[in-house]
Amino acid sequence: MTYPIPEHETWFIHTPTKIDNYMGCQRQYLYEYIFGWSPASERNDKWFGTSWHKGQEHLLLTDYSDLNVMKAFDLFLAKYREKFDESTDELFSPKNPATAMRAYAKYVGRWARDHEDYEVLYTEIAVTVPLDEDITMHCNLDSIVRRRKDKKYGSIDHKTGKASPSRTWRDKFNLCSQSGGYHHVLYCLYSFEEVFGMEFSGTFFLKTKNDFERHPVYRDKSSMQNWLWNALWWIDSINHDIERFSEAKDSDPVLQCFPMNTENCTKYWGCTYHDFCMAWDNPLRFAEAPPLGFKKEYWDPREQESTHEMIL
Repeated sequence: MTYPIPEHETWFIHTPTKIDNYMGCQRQYLYEYIFGWSPASERNDKWFGTSWHKGQEHLLLTDYSDLNVMKAFDLFLAKYREKFDESTDELFSPKNPATAMRAYAKYVGRWARDHEDYEVLYTEIAVTVPLDEDITMHCNLDSIVRRRKDKKYGSIDHKTGKASPSRTWRDKFNLCSQSGGYHHVLYCLYSFEEVFGMEFSGTFFLKTKNDFERHPVYRDKSSMQNWLWNALWWIDSINHDIERFSEAKDSDPVLQCFPMNTENCTKYWGCTYHDFCMAWDNPLRFAEAPPLGFKKEYWDPREQESTHEMIL
């Protein structure tokens, strides 16, 4: 099959994040994952979260002593400074090193029993897991732990935010592709009876304080059957759009694949690609190079930093 632009291997690598983004808007998916366009400047929210995970991994692997809190912050800071220097700290408050130091110190107090309650088995795990005979999914789990009181297995997943925890924050994890995909990994490793599920561990960075909340999610066998059917349906839809993309031409008046979801244009402070949709009925005419302020860089989840790798 030939395409109007060079094919890239990442088009056919499926992750929970990519499925969720496709569900949100297929045209955004086209720009981000088929064209490979993203903003040329690094997003602070994303890089701050990546840096925060470096410290959290250290705390999970060691203990919550003052010494290890400082080491966790040092790991955070080294990662964060790769992209953001001191001159940007005030600009990106409250997601900056000063509030991160405060948050690590408060975090270990709030969740002081973690090492008593859980045995940490793995951290930062890159997993390729089958969905059926021909389709796999790539997942990156923050951790796999064993609960000491009943010897059941699960995962603690770290999230960051700039607003206090809300029902919206909690509810989005109950049915999302990520919670389904991560449960699927756990069920491929352990029996249904051995899994307690997931805890989404939120740390919220406010101007004068930090809030913390953990939201437990458990998906049983019937829920997982539902998730699997939906995941395969959405992946089939992605592949169908890619197939239709092979038939598209830059001379077509309208691009007849990867349609716009205009209900998502203003969510999360507005879509990065909104101006393109306003200006272009057929973005193939402009696909040769990214616009000013954007770069072409395909996201490959297999290249993310990981401590452990599994192919199931």
